[in-house]
Amino acid sequence: MKAISSSYSLEGVRLKRVDFKALTDSEVEAFNKSPGRISFSRTVEESSLSEERKAFCVSLEVHLYNEDRDDSFLMIEMEGKFIANADMPKDLMDRVTAIQAPAILFPYVRQFVSVITLNSNMSPLTLPLINMGAAMKKAEEIQE
Repeated sequence: MKAISSSYSLEGVRLKRVDFKALTDSEVEAFNKSPGRISFSRTVEESSLSEERKAFCVSLEVHLYNEDRDDSFLMIEMEGKFIANADMPKDLMDRVTAIQAPAILFPYVRQFVSVITLNSNMSPLTLPLINMGAAMKKAEEIQE
């Protein structure tokens, strides 16, 4: 059986920034029942490692809002470092950085949200599963 190789791989993930305002248990319960707004944005930085390999970093910034407030109570910026083949086609690179990389990073964001709220002596906040392709497309439309 022939092995299938990917054009890119995740090298590592790191938390770049976090801004958090503790919620009351009733606010957490309300968010868990009916999440307010969750907004996304991403940035991409590319660099060359060699003739065969290049690196790119994708940062996913997530803001969480309660339905009745305009300011976010939690902002997280998570960065993933990826390694790719230097000859990766531009259309594939665009799709990876726009959809696939944010989808890879989002579970790390979900986990961090649960941990930070639990460790803040609050009820843990659980983000819903999200179709990152649709979410990132919507985020880009809003930014245009």
